[in-house]
Amino acid sequence: GSPLPNTSHPEGSARFSARSALLQETEQAGASAAALGISPEELADWKLRSRSLMYNSAVDRIFSLAEDERLRYGNSPFGNACVTARKLLRANMGTRFIQITYGSWDHHQNLYARLTTMAGIFDAGLARLIADLKSDGLLDETLIVAQGEFGRTVGSLNGNQGRDHYSPQAVLFAGAKTRGGRAVGSSDSSGRFTADPGWSRDRDVRAEISKPPFTQRLGSIGPHCAKIIVLVVVLNTSPWPIRIFTDRCMSCGNIPIYCRPTRTRLACFPATVSSMSSSPEAARAFGN
Repeated sequence: GSPLPNTSHPEGSARFSARSALLQETEQAGASAAALGISPEELADWKLRSRSLMYNSAVDRIFSLAEDERLRYGNSPFGNACVTARKLLRANMGTRFIQITYGSWDHHQNLYARLTTMAGIFDAGLARLIADLKSDGLLDETLIVAQGEFGRTVGSLNGNQGRDHYSPQAVLFAGAKTRGGRAVGSSDSSGRFTADPGWSRDRDVRAEISKPPFTQRLGSIGPHCAKIIVLVVVLNTSPWPIRIFTDRCMSCGNIPIYCRPTRTRLACFPATVSSMSSSPEAARAFGN
């Protein structure tokens, strides 16, 4: 329930402002050398945007969670991250990419002793988030993607009663006017191989920025630089429950649908959205 950490200075706002001004003055004195290129300018911009999170009551409100909010989302770190994501979207502060991580899905042993509890936590948080975004009127402009790093082996469990790494996996899509309640593509009866990729390229959907033939199968995902917020739920082993990124396209200056890092900036990929999948089983699409 506490605000975002590291957004205040131990010696207070005035002391922080004085030290920050001195740092900027020092850096500007050495930033004019042409040999340094644009790196000092980019770093200065990054620091200014970071500073905007400090002593910011709007940011504090987003990261301060009430007890009833926690309970509605399952009262778990993952549920709390989903609450925070919803509050961030409702605040409309310009964020266009949100990543929530939920770790420890690497079940090489004792699979079912752990999976039932974790799946319940996932269901409670994500289902409530989707329902609340719909009631808020924000679901149509928010693309939600839930995926893992890879799939798990099929058939019998291994000797430790778990499953090991495997390529095929399913990916959940919701929001952004995706046509829901259906599966795009299919595997064979065992889940080992692709039976139908489910899109016109007739190949497996990889971890890539996929082309319009695939995104068109999902529904009316908007064009380049449309107001689509991407919220990605990553089911991996990252220790952080939520990470937030916001930036503008280095080419056109607008907010892109989806960006990936190119050194220290972000670049748009025209008329595309990430498939976020390494899935020969293609993607499972749910919507509103």
